[in-house]
Amino acid sequence: MDVNTAESECGCGDGFNRRTPFAGTSYLQWVCPEISRAAVCFIFLVCTVFSISPTLAETPGDYFNFKFWKLTLPLDSNQDGKVDEISVRALSDYSHPEFFHLDEQRNLIFTAPNKAKTTSGSSNTRSELRQMLRGRNTRIGTHDPKNNFSLRAHKGYRRFATVGGQMEATLKVLHVARNAANETKKPAYSVVVGQIHADKDQDVINEGKGFGWGNEPIKIYYKNGLAMTQGLFSGPMREIFPEKTQTEPI
Repeated sequence: MDVNTAESECGCGDGFNRRTPFAGTSYLQWVCPEISRAAVCFIFLVCTVFSISPTLAETPGDYFNFKFWKLTLPLDSNQDGKVDEISVRALSDYSHPEFFHLDEQRNLIFTAPNKAKTTSGSSNTRSELRQMLRGRNTRIGTHDPKNNFSLRAHKGYRRFATVGGQMEATLKVLHVARNAANETKKPAYSVVVGQIHADKDQDVINEGKGFGWGNEPIKIYYKNGLAMTQGLFSGPMREIFPEKTQTEPI
């Protein structure tokens, strides 16, 4: 594995309706009950390459329920200048031998190299699940309220697909980059493993209170052997949520 690649692995629980018991493994696993309730939710994970036969291979969709998720990859295979996305419809039987696959214990593996194709609004590569509450109903736009969730405090919360949500997870980051162009920057030697992202809201921006720009209410990342959060809750997760968090240096 290239030292410029970040790695992690997850095994998800009831939220993904996994159909086999979770096998013990030396990797850390991510268990996600009720993940379908957290709307604009992204899962970033990374990992190792595993070569499999295209005719006999099991795919992640054989063990995880992706009916409300799409996948973004750090690729531009059709050379259209955009990152590749795998739709909700296609994800059920999709696998990629480098960036999205099962390991021998049928844990779900993601990989994101330091340098690869990125989305237009970011300089960071990603192998990422994005929740799509619309499911396969593409008549509903990605940023439409009916494809996203709201907090109860939002004055227009009734327009959204659901109010609030919950995600619980256990995961292990196997490898992070050992090289960085600027090691003084906060993201150096780290990997983001999950976030809730807000959409830009021009009405809120116009109120002039500094809100509505679409920043992440919460971002979870792994750095220096610790799971960290940034946003509404900032700092080591084991200090903010001690009963929920167990971390070990890699």
